[in-house]
Amino acid sequence: AKLNTLQESLTSALQWAYAVEEIPPQHWLGRGYSEEYADAMENLLNSMKQTIATLRLGGDCETIAIDFDLRSEDENYIRADHDELLLPYWKELA
Repeated sequence: AKLNTLQESLTSALQWAYAVEEIPPQHWLGRGYSEEYADAMENLLNSMKQTIATLRLGGDCETIAIDFDLRSEDENYIRADHDELLLPYWKELA
């Protein structure tokens, strides 16, 4: 029974991973964002995917940190803008 539960979790995690739309750096660049923004967004998405996979597999996530680490020239943090393509990631974490 435990093996079936693990197998179902793995299947569910893989289905989500393959169903979610990949967001290539060109998506951000095509919307006028900098290469640094596109890189920071790629890191954000990779972090979200890793956290989602861990949660789906029943892993221990006592603390979940989702960071968009990008700063301006004067060292102020830049926030990630809203984008509809991010919604599946946020919904999965909800």
